[in-house]
Amino acid sequence: MNQLMIDTHQRALAELEAARRGFTIPNCVIDIKSLFCKSGDGFNNEQCGKEKARYLNNLSNVANVFFQITSKKAKMRSTISKKFLSHLQFTTGLHRKTESCLRIMRAYKLRLLHGYCSEILKDAYFESTKI
Repeated sequence: MNQLMIDTHQRALAELEAARRGFTIPNCVIDIKSLFCKSGDGFNNEQCGKEKARYLNNLSNVANVFFQITSKKAKMRSTISKKFLSHLQFTTGLHRKTESCLRIMRAYKLRLLHGYCSEILKDAYFESTKI
């Protein structure tokens, strides 16, 4: 969903940059004719700057609806690391052999990873239905 919301604006900014360099792209999102001076003097930098500012402003307004994955990941990372460390202490106290402890911790690590991915996907799903 994030990508669909910013594609048009990113494409318009790329087209503005290409137009500034003297290239045009077929099926443009922007109006190329408005970027040239009426008197035929060539490219209008002032109008290009206005268009760029407009698309950048739209991009910053769209960012409020994004699903912020980094904040969700950071919040869960600390709880998962605490769970892992407490289970590691419990397992090393219970088993004396290193091989069995490593095997148990590897399986526990996979279990934590699976839970972590499930929680992130669950949150992303509920956020996407709101949008």
